Amino acid sequence: MLPKINSLRSKTITLNGKKMILKPWTNIQLTTYEENMDSKDYNLIFELLIKDNIETKYTLTLIERRYCLYELYMLSKGNLLDIQFTCASCKNPSQTTLDISKIVNYKELKERTIKTKHFVMNLKSNSSYCIDLDKDINI
Repeated sequence: MLPKINSLRSKTITLNGKKMILKPWTNIQLTTYEENMDSKDYNLIFELLIKDNIETKYTLTLIERRYCLYELYMLSKGNLLDIQFTCASCKNPSQTTLDISKIVNYKELKERTIKTKHFVMNLKSNSSYCIDLDKDINI
């Protein structure tokens, strides 16, 4: 049974035929994430910022999770993302603001076939394949 999301700012989206409800981040979630920001572990990001903010009965692919992260950011903090960086050439600090809603696009998966040397994958809109690339394959 999925937890019921109650929020005035919740948003319903559909990705590849998978319907889900998103709720914005809480201040506690953001604080916990900021304390662990140096970690590059995507599973930690999923645990802290995505898992508890999505209500769906489907298993999400990595790209669907990443898109949900964009949607959660826009729902929680707005469309604008402030970026600070140092120029590699002149070493001067700079900053800019990006409008995420204008640069992130999601295309629905169409039915298609992907062929590799050893496999043929017939993908449909709700396909969710996991290939173990570390295992030896004897074909």
